[in-house]
Amino acid sequence: MCLKIEPKHMLILLLLMLIMLFCRIIPYYHFVFTDWPSDGGNYINIAADDAIYHMRLIYNTVFHFPHRIWFDPFQLVPYGNQVYMGPLFTQIISGTALLIGLGSPSHYLVGQVGAYAPTIMGAIAIFPVYLLTRKIFGKNVALIAAFVFAFLPGEIFGRSSLGFTDHHVAEVLFILIFFTVFIKYLHDYQYQKPTKNSIVTAVFSGITYGLFVLVWEPALMFGAFLLCYFVLQLFVDIVKKQSSEYLVVLFFTTFFVSALLVLPYVISCPMVNFNAVATFINSMILYSPFHVYFLLTLAFGTLILYLIAKFIQKRNYSYQTFPLVLLILVICCLLIAVIAFPTLLKGFFNVLDELLGHPKRSLEVIPESWPILIDRATGRLSLNGLWYNFFWVLPFATCGFLLFIARVIKKRDPAEIAFLAWTLFSLALTISHTRYAYYLAIHMAIFAGYFAYLIFNILDAAALKFQFYKKVHNIVYFLIALIFIALMIYPMCFSLFYANNAPGVRITKDQYDELIWIKKHTPDPQGETIQSNFDFEKGFYEIPKDGLYKFPESAYGIMTWGSNGYLLECISHRIPMANAFNRGNSEENNTIGAAPFFLTTDEDKAQYNLEKNKSRYVFVNSAAVTHEIPKMLAWMDSNEPWQTIKKIPLEINGKKAVIAVPTDIDKFAQTMGYRLYYNDGNGLKHLRLVHESGGDYSMLAKVINFNNGQLLAPFSLHSGDPEKDKKILEKTHNMFWLNPEKTVFAYDVKPPTKDLKLFENVKGVTFVGYAANNAKVTATIKLKTASGRVFEYSQTTVAKSGEFKLTVPYPTEKMQGKNYNYDVLPISKYSVTIGNRTVQVNVTEDMIINGGTIKL
Repeated sequence: MCLKIEPKHMLILLLLMLIMLFCRIIPYYHFVFTDWPSDGGNYINIAADDAIYHMRLIYNTVFHFPHRIWFDPFQLVPYGNQVYMGPLFTQIISGTALLIGLGSPSHYLVGQVGAYAPTIMGAIAIFPVYLLTRKIFGKNVALIAAFVFAFLPGEIFGRSSLGFTDHHVAEVLFILIFFTVFIKYLHDYQYQKPTKNSIVTAVFSGITYGLFVLVWEPALMFGAFLLCYFVLQLFVDIVKKQSSEYLVVLFFTTFFVSALLVLPYVISCPMVNFNAVATFINSMILYSPFHVYFLLTLAFGTLILYLIAKFIQKRNYSYQTFPLVLLILVICCLLIAVIAFPTLLKGFFNVLDELLGHPKRSLEVIPESWPILIDRATGRLSLNGLWYNFFWVLPFATCGFLLFIARVIKKRDPAEIAFLAWTLFSLALTISHTRYAYYLAIHMAIFAGYFAYLIFNILDAAALKFQFYKKVHNIVYFLIALIFIALMIYPMCFSLFYANNAPGVRITKDQYDELIWIKKHTPDPQGETIQSNFDFEKGFYEIPKDGLYKFPESAYGIMTWGSNGYLLECISHRIPMANAFNRGNSEENNTIGAAPFFLTTDEDKAQYNLEKNKSRYVFVNSAAVTHEIPKMLAWMDSNEPWQTIKKIPLEINGKKAVIAVPTDIDKFAQTMGYRLYYNDGNGLKHLRLVHESGGDYSMLAKVINFNNGQLLAPFSLHSGDPEKDKKILEKTHNMFWLNPEKTVFAYDVKPPTKDLKLFENVKGVTFVGYAANNAKVTATIKLKTASGRVFEYSQTTVAKSGEFKLTVPYPTEKMQGKNYNYDVLPISKYSVTIGNRTVQVNVTEDMIINGGTIKL
């Protein structure tokens, strides 16, 4: 198999590759390579979502190369978690780091390789784009398509930028390589008897598809798509009375070889409680025997379908016989599935519905899973999603796509039918989930190149036909080419000129400092003596057969919302209750997990949640109690309204008006999330504030456009003085105009607070004593944060039957002990008021940790 590129085009492609690297590295270099001190050199600010967890896997794989962990106890308490990510992406980066580091790379070198990997993979993708396009449209179209691809903005650009170390760019690269080989086979060997060269190409097709499956575990859905194309092409061959031997050789070899390639990984990665019949979805997203079964089924399925088609052709039956036989086969298979594997069948249709139809409510709140044609703000059909991903490439590519459909109908070439089918599949995926625009980008670049080439051909043809046009042909040609180039590169140039943020979620220096504070001031869950099978950096963890990992006594969890999970694991080296892959958000029928914890108004239920999860700490930030609330409700599948409509009377330029605005219901202020974040956990029995982040205090407000009633992005009023902020709140009555024209105003302003807070779950001390029946008993203590803010904790109860019992979480001395040291300081004794008398009480830290009783 040979895919040569002529020298002149190779130089142009190399230049485009360098431009791609420049656009993806230079503007974002200072975001990624920081001067923040870290254990292995300055911190490399990898995108703080899935990408940062990929780096966790990469660092660990360096110690065990080529083996990668399939289970990670540090990802989730109290279960541990199966690792969903494909192994190949991890192995490529860790292997490269080992090679550059001569077998023992430094921590910083591994981070550097990881940061640069997506940019290099994205830039390399320009070569298969060129080769694939050349095979279908010719070298001139291929060169234009490569140029367009180099400057595409949107998903494909963001996911191939510096520090976005996620597997998505590898998906694009490997699916491109696979289809380049696949299309080459169809183009070169259609309607031919198998030869040595064709079989070698088919084997390469299987290898490249197998590699794609090892990069991205749900890549099996492309296998299902390929089967659909196989049936379509088989039918076309029957109609054309052509042999399909070339086709079955390609498909059988592709699926069989890919199954062999995946098999060793499946053997080394048994699923937790795996049952292929019962769980189709887990089978798709976790490497399991199902992957091999599925690929082998596809391989032998194509062989059976080919034999049926050959039989029909030999007997000279009508071509209409094939779809009839196929329909009977499908009905029989469905009946067998309904009887023997009902759960598996239901799971299959659920996956299909989520990918191409209606994703789960919990997925709809994730921006990248939102349908690209639906505007998130209005819920209406819109082309904005496609426009912001492709800009002026969109109209060019649309025209090229429509012309290509006409070409396919006319020629019915197998390679072109395959490319059209792949395009429609990528389009369907993108319409369903915005993230898949990085697949569609391949087709948009190629079709834009195809349409531009046709335009230039029309200009050339006009020059030959019209004499008067020959004189200005070169000028017109140059101007149109210049306009095309400008339209293609404008979005990228504009984006880079205003490159204020690197693609992906990047943490700030303040956030990093807080995560490091947690690492330094809380106990290490690994314990004082680190067990080899529970070593965060070097451990290779056994997959538990019963689904529950046996954690050491020293291990504990941190209750947090999923978006913070990977940060706590990868930077603080602590075990979160939930992670960004959405495990732990809601478990065991909404009885435990992050969403039930933060939304409950019942302190006892919250405490049960913490104990069940071995959660010693609660990590809460502004996101968890503001815009993450809809996500929590979605994960709990709750339709409970958390907002109501409030009418606000206004006076603008002497005229009275009333505007209806959505605002939080009263119950929201009683949730655990609100009480912890805004009220410092005041009144809670077992949760004590041990740290809050630095930086300014801020007041978050809802923002609405007075003219159209549309909610805008929240507004944050910053100040270094919380007392001053409270006075502002009182003066504005929780509402103030944000512009002189008085068309946009903020309302429902929350109390001033820092960005994040850390609470500890303790047994606490219980005050007991005697008091008159129904007498009010209140315990109060003053505390001070590291920034000097003084706040008050109080707990109140009522005496019953002449006795009272009251549990408090703070000592009256510094909160420190073995392996922990906090910066919130008690600055008074407890003042306990019992009816008409008041007593002063001292409480030791030891009593708070171990649980004690003080009689008053």
